[in-house]
Amino acid sequence: MKERTGDPWMPADQYGRGLPAFTVNLLVRDAPRAVGFQTEVLAANVHYSDPRGLGAELRVFGVDPDAVERRARTRGFSVIQPATTKAHGWREVMVEDPDGYLWAVGVPTPPKPGS
Repeated sequence: MKERTGDPWMPADQYGRGLPAFTVNLLVRDAPRAVGFQTEVLAANVHYSDPRGLGAELRVFGVDPDAVERRARTRGFSVIQPATTKAHGWREVMVEDPDGYLWAVGVPTPPKPGS
């Protein structure tokens, strides 16, 4: 659940297209505490922080989401969200692996005119 209010710090599609090929989206209990650990202890660069729930979402970019959805369905894996074109500038699918991790796999969509 998104708890942030107000305007985003950058357009969603600009943010989505600027992500590296593999990212981890950690869904934590206490975002400020987690960000403190990640930046102060791990010397991580945090691109965005928003209060959220629990879990981890692994993101892989540059892989055809429609093909991933077909392969997951053929092999009996859970498709959490079918391949969809999102406002953040990606076409992505969300699939669950055998250990319960959520994988968001996608490719960039063409930029909006004027972006």
